[in-house]
Formats: sequence, structure tokens, C-alpha cells
Amino acid sequence: MTEAEKNNADQIPITNTKNEAVKGNRLAPAQAISEEEFTQAEKSLKRKLDLHLLLSVWVIFVMNYLDRNNIAAAKVAGIAKSLHMTSNEYATVVQRGFRYANTNK
Repeated sequence: MTEAEKNNADQIPITNTKNEAVKGNRLAPAQAISEEEFTQAEKSLKRKLDLHLLLSVWVIFVMNYLDRNNIAAAKVAGIAKSLHMTSNEYATVVQRGFRYANTNK
């Protein structure tokens, strides 16, 4: 896109909800909507954001739950013994998130 086309693209009239041509003001359609429409759009946006955040937090919670179950199963299976770790070292590693599990051999 050439520089002239870019300048012309910025000047394309935008038609808002009241069918008025607006030049150069990208916020004009949002500013032209009624208070009721704005409230409805805001509510819809909040629902979408809440849904996405809730889904993300739920996935993190489930993964955390599975990880804690796997830590317990690994302890029973003897991972601390195979890594030559004491109970305190194993607890520290679990607390720190397995950052240095293989350094204490």
C-alpha cells in the first residue's frame, strides 16, 4: 500500500448507527451509540472476558490438581529414593516446583 493510499484510507467515511458520515474519527461509531446500546455492549464484553478468564483459571486448577496427584504417586513409587533425597529435600523440591530435582545426587 502506497503512502497516498494510506492517507486516503484514513479519510474513508465511516457510517455510524445514525447513518452520518464521519471522517477521521474512529471512535465516532462508539460515541454515537445510545447509553442502552453501550451498556449492552459492555455487558457482552464483560461476559466474554469472564468466560475466557474462567476457562483459563479452570484449566490451571485442573493441571495443578493432576500435578499434585502425580507428585504423591511419584513419592510412593520411590522417586525420592532413586534421586537419593531426604524427606526435607523432596519437600523443598516439590515446593519449589522441581527446579533442581537432579542436582542433589
